[in-house]
Amino acid sequence: MLFAFGRSEGRYYIANGKRNYWKNVPNSLAQHLKKEHVLHAISFGVEDTWFFKEASRDGSSYCLSSAAAVYYPRVHEIYQSDEAINWVAFGPREQYVVDTQQRLYHSNTGKEMVRQYKDGGTVSLRCASFGHDGAWVCVEDDGAIWSSGLSAKVQAALDKKAVRNVQLSANSPIIFFIEYVDGETTWNMPSSWSSDIESIVNISVRLDDPGAPGEQSVSQRIIFAFGHEIGTFCILNGPQAAWYVYFPGNSVYL
Repeated sequence: MLFAFGRSEGRYYIANGKRNYWKNVPNSLAQHLKKEHVLHAISFGVEDTWFFKEASRDGSSYCLSSAAAVYYPRVHEIYQSDEAINWVAFGPREQYVVDTQQRLYHSNTGKEMVRQYKDGGTVSLRCASFGHDGAWVCVEDDGAIWSSGLSAKVQAALDKKAVRNVQLSANSPIIFFIEYVDGETTWNMPSSWSSDIESIVNISVRLDDPGAPGEQSVSQRIIFAFGHEIGTFCILNGPQAAWYVYFPGNSVYL
């Protein structure tokens, strides 16, 4: 399951290999999503900043928007280098975590988001996310979770069992999306988003993994991305996609 909140109002993306939904996506990204490639990762920064990487069966190519050069210049430099990027987590302007095939990069936020080994190496991460009012969370490769500023609601959901992926909303301390290692998902969203999210997460086949067996018993990895403004997120499930913009009392489908 692939889920991403945008950092702008009403933006999100969700997908699971068969169906995709998105809302309020920048035009520069929409032209890529309409090509219906299966994605491995997607994330959104401030303004029109975005990153996505295709799943391996679609060639594993990735793309970073030109806006990153303005709002996240270090991420743009990494993108221009020879290092292959796995995923990017965008925070407020100039705050980020970038996982590449060679190493993990992160901005100096004044808090120890990414731990270091005694020999100076960086602890590898499954995922990272920046939330509301300076909150953040990192899930290390061994399942250990490090965080700061999380609400009790989010913390309780993280403590439930082993986590594969977590996405925080930059606009609310209690809006989140979590996928556990066993494929179960839990979230807290505006009610107007629920039907579209449920139509994605209830599909149980992992089509993003080329090595997945053909049986219908394998849980799907959902990709979800929040936007950086209120009510923006994206959820992905394969060759279809949709974005949503949520306003109090109203939800607009694009």
